[in-house]
Amino acid sequence: MNDPMPPAPHENSRVLPPDESTLKRARTMILVGNIAGPVSLFVGGILLGSVGLACAAVARRNVASIAEREGAFQPTAQMMRRSATIAIVICLVAIAINLVTAIMLFPQVMEAVQSGNFANLGLGRATSGATTTWG
Repeated sequence: MNDPMPPAPHENSRVLPPDESTLKRARTMILVGNIAGPVSLFVGGILLGSVGLACAAVARRNVASIAEREGAFQPTAQMMRRSATIAIVICLVAIAINLVTAIMLFPQVMEAVQSGNFANLGLGRATSGATTTWG
């Protein structure tokens, strides 16, 4: 009558319910969207902003179905849907700023490519000489 207790399942081997699994994937995608938008402003990448936008849009679509159903995950899904919407807006703003910057710099870059003179691009005019810190 003294049955030994079964061993506790290992945390990594736990199978998640479908809604919880979807929310975990969506959380990761929202995080990618929230990071990719601002980073694309510094790197200057329309592609990186687009990847963040796609991730946030997919996450919002996946979370929206859970947010509309009654259940234990509904409040969490509603907050995540709001977070995904914010990530979408951040990425759209970053893409727009990067696109405007690319359009404004395109004539200067083409002129520099044709002339071979890249010094006039204005990308940090550091000069060496007696006026610099190390001169």
